[in-house]
Amino acid sequence: MLATVGPEFGPTSVRGERLRVILVPGILEPPLALWPLALRLRWRGFRPAVYGYRSTRRTLEEHAPLFLSYVARKTHQFSEPFALVGHSMGGLVIRATLALHGRPTPGMLPGLRAVVFLGTPHRGARLAEELRDVWWFRWLFGDRAAAQLAPGHPFHRQDTVPRVPFGTIAGGTGGRQGRARWIEEDNDRVVEVSSTHLAGESDWMLLQADHQGMLHRRATADAVATFLRTGKFSDRPGAP
Repeated sequence: MLATVGPEFGPTSVRGERLRVILVPGILEPPLALWPLALRLRWRGFRPAVYGYRSTRRTLEEHAPLFLSYVARKTHQFSEPFALVGHSMGGLVIRATLALHGRPTPGMLPGLRAVVFLGTPHRGARLAEELRDVWWFRWLFGDRAAAQLAPGHPFHRQDTVPRVPFGTIAGGTGGRQGRARWIEEDNDRVVEVSSTHLAGESDWMLLQADHQGMLHRRATADAVATFLRTGKFSDRPGAP
């Protein structure tokens, strides 16, 4: 079945276009890491593209105009409908782009139909806060965007959200204790489940997976594809 979009949002289209889906990796994450998900989305009828960028070299705000230019190229200057999927910090790059460069208003771009966040720390990640002063963490991740991943950073107080249907897939155990035991709540080894929520979300789901493992799960591709077609992660009647 081809993934097609209508003039606003949904599975129908007069021209039967295949929806362009742009995937954004997290910090220090190569585009290769998102290829399994991209391939599964292609098999489900979408046109995926994976954005590659030097994630540790710039702040989220500095990444935003570069990502915007990439999206413009991939969508023929926003003349084609498209969706955005961000893993981990990649979701924050999407939010920074929509907040600073959204048009005609913040949170929106011409042609944008939906946004999906995968394990994105919308309220920051305690792991980044705990390790930010450790030498090897600073050497690997730098002090630009990595510093903005701590829960107390001002970035997490900005309230611009996508003005299209958007949802989050979080990883965790579904219990009181997460995959990293030192974090005092459910988590995917990197991000706390509670940090993945974003006000106004159209849908949210918990996947039994860790932070990187979710990218290799068929269930992730199924949920993303369903959301891009319906605005919900499940198309079962009565599904939350």
